[in-house]
Amino acid sequence: MRRVEVPLARCPSAGPHTNSLVPSLPAGITVGDCWQFHLFGRVRVLRSPVDAPLRLSPLSESLLAYLLMSRERRVSRRAVIETFWNDQPEQRARRSLATALWRLRRGLEARGDDCDRGGHEATSPLRVTDTTIRVDRDCWVDVTHFERTARSMLPVPAEQASTQSIRGLQEAVALYRGDLLESLTDEWAVRERERYQLLLQDCLAYLLRHYAVSGAYDEALGYGVLLLEQDGLREDIHREMIRLYARSGRRALAIRQYEICRETLAVELGVAPMGETRRLLDWVMGGIDEEPLALDAPSFSDLSAMLRTALDAQRALQVVIDELSRQGARAGVSDWPQHQTVRPFPGRAS
Repeated sequence: MRRVEVPLARCPSAGPHTNSLVPSLPAGITVGDCWQFHLFGRVRVLRSPVDAPLRLSPLSESLLAYLLMSRERRVSRRAVIETFWNDQPEQRARRSLATALWRLRRGLEARGDDCDRGGHEATSPLRVTDTTIRVDRDCWVDVTHFERTARSMLPVPAEQASTQSIRGLQEAVALYRGDLLESLTDEWAVRERERYQLLLQDCLAYLLRHYAVSGAYDEALGYGVLLLEQDGLREDIHREMIRLYARSGRRALAIRQYEICRETLAVELGVAPMGETRRLLDWVMGGIDEEPLALDAPSFSDLSAMLRTALDAQRALQVVIDELSRQGARAGVSDWPQHQTVRPFPGRAS
């Protein structure tokens, strides 16, 4: 999935992305003199805004990312072992974890010419006890900033959002420099990556709606383009772009957008556009006088996105049940039902 580029015309306070070693932040986001962790795209770790990124091994990057994604809670050593070394005998897995933590701490505390420029003490943000591991909560993480901003904005109706709130959401979206942990193939990373892809789409759709309601059609169309780059099967977004092109007097582009929608659905899914989309084309072509109202019924692609979200929640629930079962077995709790399985959704492919 492509990284999201928010043009300056649409995000006045967002600085342009660069490909330099040190990630640039949107101008509206201020980070203090603290550790920075960038998990969108390539993993990058900085002790402060003036330091160069640290070089970590692939395993250290993966372990650090896992801990950062669980930063709001203490992660048990058992959970880490079962995520990374569940195929090893107990004692060997414990030694592997100890070695990995030592190497990660060493990597975070490494000193070199590039790291000394800011004059910072090489103090690791890891907090390790005999039973738990976590990363200091005072650190700044791009994923955390993105999600908190999105979760605070999305419940607010798009037409009621303030200019300042919209700018904050644009800046958060600008942090999405690439898919989450794009180099990792671990199951937990893939699951989180898909969740953030859907959250990004929700943010882009919100910005599209805000600008469409405000009559800023060019800005709204720009977010429509970004959305379709993320998921070209979003028929609802194709429809909205057809409306916006037509309302702004660009009839030829509205027809072209319909053709793009029709060809994409035919190639990818083997289906034709919905009746709602075809009626919209009739209006653009002059076959009907009044613009068709947008229906509330979700499209096929909308339902697919909803199903993916439900399946993610189902998998997360299964993880919780499995962990409770293991803890109950270790504690000798006899009345806890063992090996419970969340019932699959009807029709789900096995």
